[in-house]
Amino acid sequence: MQNATSVSGGVAPAVITVWNGGLTDPAAAIVNEYGVLSIPAFWSGVRFLSETLGSMPKAVYQRQENSRKPISHAQNKLLSRKANPYAIPAVVFETWHSHAIIHGNGYMYVERDKRTGQPVGYHNLNPDAVMPFKFDGQKWFQVKGGTITNGKPDDLYLADPDCLHLPGLGFDGMIGYRVVWLMSESIELARNSQRFASKYLKKGTQLQGSIECPATATQEQVDAIIDRLRRNHGGIDSDYTFSILTGGATLKNTTIPPEESQLLQSRQFSVIDMCRILRVPPHIVYELGKATWSNVESLGVEVIKYSLVPWIEKAQQELSSKIFTEAEQDQGLFVRYAVESLMRGEPAAQSAMIMAQVNGGFITLNEGRAMQDLSPLPDPAANTIRIPVNFPVAAPAAPAPAPATAPAPAEPDTSGDEQDFAAALAPVLADAARRVDQKTEKAFASRTGKPAQEVIAWGNVFATEQERFCLDALAPVASAFAALTGKAINAEAIARHYADSVKSRAAGRESKTLSTIINDHLGDTK
Repeated sequence: MQNATSVSGGVAPAVITVWNGGLTDPAAAIVNEYGVLSIPAFWSGVRFLSETLGSMPKAVYQRQENSRKPISHAQNKLLSRKANPYAIPAVVFETWHSHAIIHGNGYMYVERDKRTGQPVGYHNLNPDAVMPFKFDGQKWFQVKGGTITNGKPDDLYLADPDCLHLPGLGFDGMIGYRVVWLMSESIELARNSQRFASKYLKKGTQLQGSIECPATATQEQVDAIIDRLRRNHGGIDSDYTFSILTGGATLKNTTIPPEESQLLQSRQFSVIDMCRILRVPPHIVYELGKATWSNVESLGVEVIKYSLVPWIEKAQQELSSKIFTEAEQDQGLFVRYAVESLMRGEPAAQSAMIMAQVNGGFITLNEGRAMQDLSPLPDPAANTIRIPVNFPVAAPAAPAPAPATAPAPAEPDTSGDEQDFAAALAPVLADAARRVDQKTEKAFASRTGKPAQEVIAWGNVFATEQERFCLDALAPVASAFAALTGKAINAEAIARHYADSVKSRAAGRESKTLSTIINDHLGDTK
């Protein structure tokens, strides 16, 4: 880490010089990555993107079959508590994203434990001092620093896993375009409009009046008139805008009023241009000229989909590929940005969403309480998926005969209540099986006449799809069956058995319908 510190120290004076030049007169500063921040619309848009992305909660998740869940991992400390000994994660990631947005590239040095190789800190690097390159089939990063005693450059070279690189749009995948350079004319137009407004409000572009003196007026007399006007009619900070004319001269004012020069229109257009560059809607930078209650809500959804998600996806992939080992990535570990945190500002919408998920059977009541940072309820029912009362149950056209393969109950002392519950849920199971079998029949009918090898290859893929579809169809019924009868239906085992049957059918071998497999399973569990 000592080398990384010397690198940032080597480039700091140049940054300070640029900032000093920009802060003395922002409107007159040159167009670069620092001077562009003097444009209010650009500054506001960059702040929105970087602060939103930086403050979004981040944690380690693990992908599982048809789901994902947060797990306890050492990297959660760096992602949520301290990114390094002197900076919190929100600031480090805000800086990382702001560099990517403004400079086209964001870089962070990954400090690793010398014994285990695990990341122990993330440190921001100045994007102007980093250059990625390829060498010997690998990606490296040259971090420019100061000079040593003999005048040679004291640069630092980081291997790919030790540098988190967040690029913007680029042409080779190695480095992003410098947006300020590409959009220099549009940015300069916005700055010139701002500078013109500043100069006009400071000094004005029209004369307040003129004084015509005789041709014989001396310079002393003219100076006396000017001094009297300043003392008697000038404010504390006002500029003197009267003109003294001698020698019979007359004044014809040919300056352009601000409304005719379209000062306000040009400044408003520059705001829209900055929004185009940053890919954010105007209301994000508080340009509400055409905003309404209805379109602002829809634009807020578009901000997440089109402005934030592209940056989130790139950041998640970069973090996951650099801070986890290959073995951890194979186990499904990845870093996730909690986009749902953006709903915190809309409690009504968030509460409605959670209630819909609980009542719809997607999550349990305690899972919904956890999303609201509430403690779990001790009631066991709070950990059970709710089955909607209007769950679709298709009535059969005619009574179906009892399956021949269904065995008789193994325990003659089964209570009458359990039998009633099982009988009540039997149509639900039958309907779920019917929907899955119908999808299979239609899929195989569309493959009639295809070559055998093609059908076999397709069947392997389709079997995996049907396994998920079968599990989704049976899981709610299995939960209700277990809660009411005390007997479990292994939906996962049934789904796997059905997938094997689909593969057998694709290969031309004997297969079973889902109804038969369910009956076989129920017979085994009795």
